[in-house]
Amino acid sequence: MNRTADILCWHILYEPMIEADKNLANIKNFEKLRDELDSSSVSPSDVCLVGSSCLALRKLRLNNDIDLAVSNKTNHTFLNTDDLSISVGRYSLFDITNNQLIYNSDYHDVVDGYKIVRPEIEYAFKQYRGKKKDKADIELLNEYRSETDEWDTELVEYSPPTSY
Repeated sequence: MNRTADILCWHILYEPMIEADKNLANIKNFEKLRDELDSSSVSPSDVCLVGSSCLALRKLRLNNDIDLAVSNKTNHTFLNTDDLSISVGRYSLFDITNNQLIYNSDYHDVVDGYKIVRPEIEYAFKQYRGKKKDKADIELLNEYRSETDEWDTELVEYSPPTSY
């Protein structure tokens, strides 16, 4: 076999497996979200899952709930339960509005028609927020970053302040 055929064979055999690793079934309460969106006539194209859902999608850890960014044009009063909640302006400190997050494909992945925030953005947010509970997620994302080819180091730049 020649090099071109080897590369083509690799893409046919293995590339679908890489994408298959990102599975919405990894996100706890995803079916509940899907049902809530359906019953409220809200299109998945007008929302983006944020927070720990991006870690769960990649099998880094289980999410406890689903946080959701919704577009300005969406009536988001449909959602706020123990398992599902609206996140407003979560990434505004990086100059990323909810609408930019939802409609700019640089800021999210799409899996089965649902948008999930890129891990680089959630990583920067967790660094900025600096809560005790974020430290384990930062470590998981650092490990993921070192093992994947899909991490975009230029997507969001944030350097946490150094301690004195």
